[in-house]
Amino acid sequence: MEFPESLPEQIQGIWKGYLSQAKIQGIAVDPNEFVITFVNENFPNIVA
Repeated sequence: MEFPESLPEQIQGIWKGYLSQAKIQGIAVDPNEFVITFVNENFPNIVA
């Protein structure tokens, strides 16, 4: 797979938004759950 050079920054932006929403809602954040959800939503064909 080839990804654009800007992908890390884009993912960081999504992560920061996720953190902000979690803080507003007063919920705990699990980085592992974020990664699993991110991959499942953005790369559904490569997840077994």
